[in-house]
Amino acid sequence: GANSPFKTGGWAAQIYAISLNLVNYVIILALLFLSFANILHINIDTYGIKKIMPSLVYGVILANFGLLITRLVADVADILMISLAQPGELALSMAKSIGLTSAGAGGLGIMALVPIGFLSGGTLVPIGIVMIIILFLIPFLLLFVLALLFAIRYYVIVLLAALSPLAFIALALPMTQSYFKQWWNMLLKWVFMAPISFFLLY
Repeated sequence: GANSPFKTGGWAAQIYAISLNLVNYVIILALLFLSFANILHINIDTYGIKKIMPSLVYGVILANFGLLITRLVADVADILMISLAQPGELALSMAKSIGLTSAGAGGLGIMALVPIGFLSGGTLVPIGIVMIIILFLIPFLLLFVLALLFAIRYYVIVLLAALSPLAFIALALPMTQSYFKQWWNMLLKWVFMAPISFFLLY
């Protein structure tokens, strides 16, 4: 969209371009080094290089499609989230959970839960007021924390997508595969946080 961080000149687009260019430059330098080594008959571990080359080629291909792959994973999570929570159903579900939509006896709803109070210094203090405050405050705090996490989630996923070329090229080399695993695990955690949250709320 117009406000997408991946639009031309956007901060995520710039990070992605730097990551992708860095990957391509490293590959070009590696190929040039191998070419000169072959021409000058420099003694190098040709077996190890030949073993790495196929995975390096796969890594370059995946690096150039890193943004698309990340978006596909995010789209799958969004589809799951939408299927779990249709518009308006979440609020209705939470309202039912605290009894706001329960008609009760005579349409009292949650007020039917309010007991007679207790005397403190000659003043009647309804326990129900405290219960109502707690029942309203807890869902509000939970929704606030969830909304905050969703806002953070968006920027984390965008940043991970922008760094995807570096992550996928790291997959090609045995000594850097652990970095790809860290990136992939973090992506899955933040992407699927949304559908898992809606699933637990229901």
